[in-house]
Amino acid sequence: MQQARETAVQQYKKLEEEIQTLRVYYSLHKSLSQEENLKDQFNHTLSTYEEALKNRENIVSITQQQNEELATQLQQALTEQANMELQLQHAIEASQVANEKVQ
Repeated sequence: MQQARETAVQQYKKLEEEIQTLRVYYSLHKSLSQEENLKDQFNHTLSTYEEALKNRENIVSITQQQNEELATQLQQALTEQANMELQLQHAIEASQVANEKVQ
């Protein structure tokens, strides 16, 4: 009877150790699962930021191209304005010469 009791106590202790080991394994598994979830979230966030950065770079590139086109248009407009001012000046001078001849 004493031996059966000791055997039962040993089996109980062994089962307690196994339960404790399983708890440790479960805890590790849970931690690793959480770590994997955090890693997935981090990777998703990182890819979102990378995509936003690419979009920003595209917007900057488009804006630079538009600025260059506008600068070209402005230069053409300024050249046209200078030519028109020159033509106006010639017209004024011709008008003055014509007025002097009439008088």
